[in-house]
Amino acid sequence: MTRSIIALAALLAVYPGFAEPPTMAQILNAAREAAAQSQSQQIWLELAQVAEKHEPEMALSDYRAAADAPPTAGRDARIVWSHERRIVEALLRLGDQERARTILRGTLTTTLADPPPQYGSDDWYSARMKIISEASGMLYPDDETLLRAALEKSAEWLEQIKSDSYRIKALDSHLALMALFEPEAAFNRATQSDGMPPGALFALHLLRSDPELFVEHLDELTDRARVRSDGGLDGDTLKVHLVAVMLLRDPERAMDLAVRLDLAHLPHRLPTPTLQPLVEAVSAVGVGALPMAPEYDVVYRRLCSDLAPVDGPGALELARSLVDPELAALALASVTWSLAESSPETATAAAQEIVALFDRVGKLEPNALESAAHALSKLNPDVMPELFARMNPYWIASSFGGWWRWHPDAADAALATYTGVRRNYALTGAVDTNHESLGVERSRAMLEEVIVTGRHLSDIYLARSLMLAAAEFDPGLGRQVWEGLPEVSDFASKNVRDRLDGILAVGLALERREPGAGGAEAAEIERILSAAPVDAPWIPAYRGGAALIYASSDPIRAAEVAEQALTEAGSSSSSYARSARSRAIEALARVDLERARQFLRERKELRDDDMAMRTILANVALRDPRTGWEMLHELYEEHEQGFSAQEVLTWVAAEGDPDSAREFINCWLEATEHPAEAMRWVVSGVLHSGRVEVIEALPDHFDQVPDNAELARVLGSYCVTLIVHAPDALLVDLQERFSELPPEVPATVTMAIAAATWERRPDEGRSLLEALSP
Repeated sequence: MTRSIIALAALLAVYPGFAEPPTMAQILNAAREAAAQSQSQQIWLELAQVAEKHEPEMALSDYRAAADAPPTAGRDARIVWSHERRIVEALLRLGDQERARTILRGTLTTTLADPPPQYGSDDWYSARMKIISEASGMLYPDDETLLRAALEKSAEWLEQIKSDSYRIKALDSHLALMALFEPEAAFNRATQSDGMPPGALFALHLLRSDPELFVEHLDELTDRARVRSDGGLDGDTLKVHLVAVMLLRDPERAMDLAVRLDLAHLPHRLPTPTLQPLVEAVSAVGVGALPMAPEYDVVYRRLCSDLAPVDGPGALELARSLVDPELAALALASVTWSLAESSPETATAAAQEIVALFDRVGKLEPNALESAAHALSKLNPDVMPELFARMNPYWIASSFGGWWRWHPDAADAALATYTGVRRNYALTGAVDTNHESLGVERSRAMLEEVIVTGRHLSDIYLARSLMLAAAEFDPGLGRQVWEGLPEVSDFASKNVRDRLDGILAVGLALERREPGAGGAEAAEIERILSAAPVDAPWIPAYRGGAALIYASSDPIRAAEVAEQALTEAGSSSSSYARSARSRAIEALARVDLERARQFLRERKELRDDDMAMRTILANVALRDPRTGWEMLHELYEEHEQGFSAQEVLTWVAAEGDPDSAREFINCWLEATEHPAEAMRWVVSGVLHSGRVEVIEALPDHFDQVPDNAELARVLGSYCVTLIVHAPDALLVDLQERFSELPPEVPATVTMAIAAATWERRPDEGRSLLEALSP
């Protein structure tokens, strides 16, 4: 069973979140038993990586077991080092520095003593130079004698390499190692070299050995690192490392550097680990030792959300210490967000600080109060009413609606204390988010209370909120709102768009209930557009909306308005133009399909707008699956169809009737020359929909891929995360279908079935794994 249970553990490492904690504990304990029998370093490493996510308290002992286990005999030295490096990184991360250093000493000692092949090999020398360079950097500054021996051996091996290509790579490793002890000489040689420019590992070693030299040549080194990214290091990461190193030496100078490097505005796409060195440095120095000045606040604000999971109290103290109250409030809000689930007490304390800060300064950035309220809406701490009482009433609707969803009694009690604008927006927010649980009668009564105040007559945004909320359950009430509004006084103002948003939502809702019922809304939209400035960029978007309203009752007018909207939108890439094209083509497809197809063939900007195209095709397919498929098939080459067809199928399966999804799938599989490839998109699309009756019908289509081994390969490669959440009926079918696969087929899909079964029925899941084992 060893192979099966470890394969399951590896699968869970790649696709976390399959099982609930009790099930994960059972699986991991079984995996530990199997790993102990196998005594394989790779198996223990895979297990430890899973444990770090799901049982962090056990991760350190699992990584130590991985360190104790021998590497697989005969493995390439690079693979062995890649495993050892991951173990060392984990041990350092989890606080066992001494064990990590012991492993590094062993790696260096073994590698330096490893005899070269009899006739020499450039690849052999280059690989080992890279290993000792990386290991030395992780061990530095300990064991200087051993590290200098590594540098001498690196220089000796460099002379043995004959090939220019291998020599360039080896020189890069050698210079990175040299930078630890002879930084200036290494820098001069690296920048004068005719070969590859020094990469990020060289820069990182230089930074650790001589940060002053690094600062002197900062721009050049970080620019080179952007060209040569090694081991996940790039220019931005090096900036973080630089500030972290300087922070341990001179906190004030480090923060000056952070401001100079614009550290606060690192792209948000960068993962949290990018800031980890700086987070660790702050933890080591202590928040109390950090210099405070207004110019540092923006950096500290960015750092708070990353520091919070590691040191919640420290992040809270740092956020409290910011000089600028606006940035302090936003930093406190980020702490609240980061810790709302893992440390509710600290998150609540951060929210209380926001309240106290508001009371001191009298006004704060609205996002801070709203963000804290959103983060705590499930917890419902005592501070919630205080947050809402201080929030800008115009910002209250969304967050109040979220609070009501989780704690209606507490929200209702707070609502009883509200008056004026605050009460109006709280009522609309509660209805907009919770009209289903409130019921039609109470929802209508709450909105009518707002309407009676007449506030919406002078506050068009409130009128918009009323119309959007009413459209969900009583569009007739929404019509009463817009019909009672005063005439537009300024057709160029944003108020016009707020009014149009509400009228469009009401019109579409009425049309869905009864074709032709939204005619008044379509006419009102056209009337407003005719009076608006001719160059207003939003005109085609709302005209396209009017065409959608007309589509179910007045096909001639719908086609006219849709074509006018398409003409007005032109080839612009603005969001308004994209919205116009999506709405207009959908309307045109409903009343004149051939004309819509002609537009799509002739207008490249329409075909290039993937999101709009998928929306259009999905809406066509909901009404006529075969036509929707035919349009998709003629617009995309087969190799381009997969993702778009999957998105359309997900929409049809979720929103349409099961027969529509079945017909769309049949059209797809009949048209393709590669049914196995298409099937993976089909399965993914259907499972994403979450529609049980459509999911359970998937086996009806599997026979179109007659080779079960091919089907298993496809599903195992692309659909694993979805299969584990599939209903039992589908799991049973897959289990029977894949019960006798040839040994060369990867077991990923059968592992997924076992994982899902184990979560629901542990004994049966374990039996499945035993059956898979040789």
